[in-house]
Amino acid sequence: MKIITKFLIWWAVSVSILTIIFRTSMSYVITNELYNLAWPIAIIFAVSLFILGWFLGKRHSINIFTYGSGLHFHITDYICFGIISELWIYFGLSANSEEQITHNLLIFWGIGLLAHILIFIIKRKFNTIKGVDKLEIFD
Repeated sequence: MKIITKFLIWWAVSVSILTIIFRTSMSYVITNELYNLAWPIAIIFAVSLFILGWFLGKRHSINIFTYGSGLHFHITDYICFGIISELWIYFGLSANSEEQITHNLLIFWGIGLLAHILIFIIKRKFNTIKGVDKLEIFD
């Protein structure tokens, strides 16, 4: 079974690039106290990830015939964002308050990811046959 496809790799690279742009923008906004720009930057980042994930996720799902390719993207996104954010803090590129905000975000995101994994396991147990969605088998 092929889990890592070229689309998942493109997703990881794209998320990494977008995260670096996001981190740079947010550090600039916080350092220069331009707080009214924080939400628009976060929304643009989230919408960009959603559109890119929608586009690449559909192609990833076509290449693998297993249930739950969205989980692959969620885990990849969390890992890329987390590593880049922690390196950003480690190398001193973050603003003063950014470290605590980043850690809180990663904790809450991790809880959401854990919920996604649990839901995936439960749904997979009841809605698939050997990892393939029942609807795809009997169409």
